[in-house]
Amino acid sequence: MRNVPREILDCILSHLLVYEQPVTERYATITRESKAAILSARLVCRGFLNSIALQNSFTRVLEESPLFGILSRSHHLREVAKSKYASKMSLLTLSVFHHYEDAMKFIHDPQIIQALRDLFLSFPHARNLRITCHTHEYPGLASENTSETTFYSLTKAMLSLPGVSLQSLKLPLHNNEEHIVALDPWKAFSPDIDWSSLKILQFDYSDRVFEVLGGWLEPLSNLEVLEVALPCLRYTHFPRHVDFIASSWPRKNITPKPKLKTFRLMASKNYDFTHDTIPKALKVFPNLQSLGLAYFQLV
Repeated sequence: MRNVPREILDCILSHLLVYEQPVTERYATITRESKAAILSARLVCRGFLNSIALQNSFTRVLEESPLFGILSRSHHLREVAKSKYASKMSLLTLSVFHHYEDAMKFIHDPQIIQALRDLFLSFPHARNLRITCHTHEYPGLASENTSETTFYSLTKAMLSLPGVSLQSLKLPLHNNEEHIVALDPWKAFSPDIDWSSLKILQFDYSDRVFEVLGGWLEPLSNLEVLEVALPCLRYTHFPRHVDFIASSWPRKNITPKPKLKTFRLMASKNYDFTHDTIPKALKVFPNLQSLGLAYFQLV
């Protein structure tokens, strides 16, 4: 390998980066085998370690690695923030809180919020955010408390920084399982946070949904892609009635979003929609180019 020209070596190493997109997810991720190959290649020799192609691939691996866990393990984020790769990362993946008690400490501790703000300054080019949450010990609290409170604090800590503009925000689909990571958008997308830079939003509704589109869209003035999934309701045999949009619109405060080009809505078979509200709902997106509406059951 010592006699291989750098250009050829970089070309070979660049092929270690391989993506996949399972049907149960909403975005592509690096395969497990690809991550292992990239990490192993860094250990071969200094020539590999200094390869620009391998450094770029390793940066992509870091971007997809959850950088924040429970409070006692936040050193993962600090270590990456101090590395030379932090300035190259355009995506941050934050995994928050196994325990509900940790979430409550987080939301009420201004020192933790300030520490997060200081850490986010180390990622000057991070314009995309993924948030995932694993709350196996308290499954009933994942959507109603833990996800929403920590989501609000994380985004407020990040977007309150000068010069920070968030372009995409994605939450994993997780097989569309109820209570894995879900949000009530009325609480999550608060108007006291500047969301004007956000262009792509993909998230799962919490189980308190009664209408898909509502006033929570107001702060999202420049949104171009919106993907919403309604969670599976595994503990009921009765369909839940959901409106696409409130029947009183446009009297309610929902300003049309002319920049939105793509809208996708996924729901399990447990939901019963008022279909005559669909044309009214689509008036919110007067320049829509791509529309996807689907029932599906993945679990």
